[in-house]
Amino acid sequence: MYCSILLMMCISVDRLLAVALPIASLNWRTTRKASCVCVLVWLMAIAGTVPLLSMRQTVNINNVGIFCHDVLLQNDSSVLQYVYQFSILSCLYYFLPLVITLVSYFTIIYVLSAKSKHVASSSPSGIQRKAVIMAIAVLFEFVVCFAPTNGILMYHCVHLAGGNIEVGDSSYAAYMLAVFLGSASVFLDPLLYYYGSSQCRQRIRSLFRSRKAKRENS
Repeated sequence: MYCSILLMMCISVDRLLAVALPIASLNWRTTRKASCVCVLVWLMAIAGTVPLLSMRQTVNINNVGIFCHDVLLQNDSSVLQYVYQFSILSCLYYFLPLVITLVSYFTIIYVLSAKSKHVASSSPSGIQRKAVIMAIAVLFEFVVCFAPTNGILMYHCVHLAGGNIEVGDSSYAAYMLAVFLGSASVFLDPLLYYYGSSQCRQRIRSLFRSRKAKRENS
């Protein structure tokens, strides 16, 4: 989830540079640097979740003989660790990228609208319409897929910090539903990448054309 969020943020910044600084950003927007950014995003996502692996996430229920996941006991020393960990993850890996992404797309729309006033052509308006559609699509994914999970985690952390550890019982069902919605981003991300990148569309089309040509030749 966090890797997907960070990648969408990077894509929005890349589009902003391409629209606002098309010439000056040519040296920055290279395939090699894009690959380095993708690797950095993966490392950041892994670094943000590795501390969770060192924390106890299962509890042995006495007189029942089972282990339960996502359970915190009262006066458990890991409660504050969970509070700090999830608060940092939600703030740095969701809310901050959300702000950067929204600012980037709103700036893109503003720059395109300003350019369309000085260019007597229909192409800028078409590009602007595409930018608006992409902004709405990205915002939809942020709100529907990622907001419920991070919102519930922040709500849970606030109550844990206040000493109300039993609030998790009522919100756990909602959290599981939020995790399900977050998993839907796996299907939405390829669509955003496909419709947001002309190079991606051309490569996929050429791939299908080459396969079709091979079948016809065989």
